[in-house]
Amino acid sequence: MDRLSLICKSIISSLPFIIIVLTFIIARSAYLMKKRRTGFSDWLLKEDRKEINSLFAIEGKRCPECNTAFAESCPIQKCRKCGYELMKTQDDVDAYLNFMHRRYLRQVIPVCIMLSFIPILGFIAGILFLRTMIIAPFAQYLPFGKRFRTKWTMRLLVIFLGIFQILPGYGAISVPLVAYLKYWFISSTYLETLEKKRKELAQP
Repeated sequence: MDRLSLICKSIISSLPFIIIVLTFIIARSAYLMKKRRTGFSDWLLKEDRKEINSLFAIEGKRCPECNTAFAESCPIQKCRKCGYELMKTQDDVDAYLNFMHRRYLRQVIPVCIMLSFIPILGFIAGILFLRTMIIAPFAQYLPFGKRFRTKWTMRLLVIFLGIFQILPGYGAISVPLVAYLKYWFISSTYLETLEKKRKELAQP
């Protein structure tokens, strides 16, 4: 009974912190939507099946036209078989980013919130889930050096935030906070790499 009472007190005392962090995650997620020209109403619209299939192919690093595997670790490249140009226009970039953002909001955050309530194992499962659903689809298009630096920066971040998972009450926000930070970091690195490649291609 004393232990249960202590846990309840810890949860109550951590509520302001939990509310602040969750508000921050929601506000930042909404900001990313707005920045990428997408609003909450867009998530309620029926998705174009053809576009979704193309985005699933790109997520798997395959050409959406002929299903051939892309050879380079770069966000902008041509299919070696049919000549399809990956991320040729800004609309292509927005479509992929919004596809991943929908997944982040609809699947990753809800699952990570639930996993936060499972000590240790929930944190590990959340990291693995996040890696499969969000990190890998972006990381495979980053050059080795950039991917290596990004991987270790995020790993240090996870170790630091993992401490919260063992704290009663505060652990409730550990996995969703890691999910947001890793998602923001990897998607920003992807965009940075894409813009750098565009500038290189634009040079005479």
